[in-house]
Amino acid sequence: MFCFCISVFFSKANIAAAAGGIIWFANYIPYFFVAQSYNTMSLGAKAASCLLSNVAMSMGAELIGKFEGAGTGVQWSNLNQGTSIDDDFTLGLVLVMFVVDSLIYGLIAWYIEAVFPGDYGVPQPWYFPVLPSYWCGKSKEVEINDFHSIRNDTRSGMSAPEFLEKEPVGLEPGIEIRNLKKVFSTEKGKNIAVNGVSLNMYEGQITALLGHNGAGKTTLMSMLTGLFPSTSGSALVNGCSIRDNISGVRSSLGLCPQHDVLFDRLTVEEHLWFFARLKDCPSWRVKRDIDRMIECIGLTDKRHTQTRALSGGMKRKLSVGIALIADSKVVMLDEPTSGMDPSARRFTWDLLQQQKEGRTILLTTHFMDEADILGDRIAIMAEGNIKCCGSSLFLKNKYGVGYHMVIVKEPHCDVSRVIDVVSSHVPTAKVESNIGAELSFILPSEATGKFEELFVELETRRKDLGIASYGASVTTMEEVFLKVGEEMDSTLSDKLKPKDKQGWNLVKFYIS
Repeated sequence: MFCFCISVFFSKANIAAAAGGIIWFANYIPYFFVAQSYNTMSLGAKAASCLLSNVAMSMGAELIGKFEGAGTGVQWSNLNQGTSIDDDFTLGLVLVMFVVDSLIYGLIAWYIEAVFPGDYGVPQPWYFPVLPSYWCGKSKEVEINDFHSIRNDTRSGMSAPEFLEKEPVGLEPGIEIRNLKKVFSTEKGKNIAVNGVSLNMYEGQITALLGHNGAGKTTLMSMLTGLFPSTSGSALVNGCSIRDNISGVRSSLGLCPQHDVLFDRLTVEEHLWFFARLKDCPSWRVKRDIDRMIECIGLTDKRHTQTRALSGGMKRKLSVGIALIADSKVVMLDEPTSGMDPSARRFTWDLLQQQKEGRTILLTTHFMDEADILGDRIAIMAEGNIKCCGSSLFLKNKYGVGYHMVIVKEPHCDVSRVIDVVSSHVPTAKVESNIGAELSFILPSEATGKFEELFVELETRRKDLGIASYGASVTTMEEVFLKVGEEMDSTLSDKLKPKDKQGWNLVKFYIS
């Protein structure tokens, strides 16, 4: 218990182990001073010296030695008797002090761990033991009222309202975020990872969160799960505040982290059982949920296989299953399909579509097609802010340039005549590129009514114009993502000094 108490003062395990050993041995030193003045010390002073557990153990060993020297040894009958008439210090008192020490060390560890949780965890205020809400908890109604009293800061860097689709009607929000901000202190100053994010995610929907590396996606998810405390702002997860009731948040939470957190020597079934019990799944229901989840994630034949023998894709499937088991109301998936082959990715997509009913699912990914297929609503982050949010169709309409038409040319193709034909039907069409055997046009969305006539003429005059084939495609999520990135680049470029712009342009050149 003493070493456990010492360990809470350190955030690194190696440092805690080294310091704990040194302090534990140093804890013996006061005994040598106590032994020298033992005969002149009062009973209270001897008992007080036993507040150091190692001193208590040494004094207890000395008492046992004295009883053995007297030929009687320690018996239940003499447990509360001194070794002599002049010495009223007993071994029973030493044992009582061991219990007192354990209680004191436990209280110190509990308090320090709550107020100073280290790098990970949400700290409690220093006066938390006197708060009724800590012992009895807050009702969800009070938490929701306190949360809604937070004003939405319009200066927080959120995108313009026209890039935020209207909230869906008739759906309950499973996650509500209001002005959430996280600032990390570094040697170079303060780094704003999340800058006043306000966003709602709804039950029965999958919200896909996109952003480049360092945009703040994982930090946002870490604050929602209680891994990092927020600097300001708050959020409700299934009606529980991340600032005041993180244990309530975790009671209904399922998490699939970016990197698998699995035990090498536990089997697939044992993992699911362990995490289901952590989520307070009733014992009578655990077996049924495990059987159903193993079948859902497609690991029936690996049920009794230790995870060290699983492939990377199978481990990701298991991590997704751990997040979903026990009917977690809120599920957060940080790049769940990373490391999976195309077949496993498609399998996971189908699984999430089946499991989203009655759940609020937050998904981060770098696969644009995954966000397009799974995301009922898609939010794109950049520089710690939500730049846009809405359905796939909404974002494509806002950021898309229209339709792309690609024509594959024959060797004798007359490009100028082809351009004239396209312009005659769609005057606002633009030539996107003319490289090699491909000629690409951008057709605005407003001209869709004229596409039929254009395609009919291109089809009837293919041989005359020298067209081998042609096709049209709508704006993709990848183009939307790149367009948001271009706007961020232009904003950053405007902030740079003229002498720095050359370096920034050089960086973009190498990236491209």
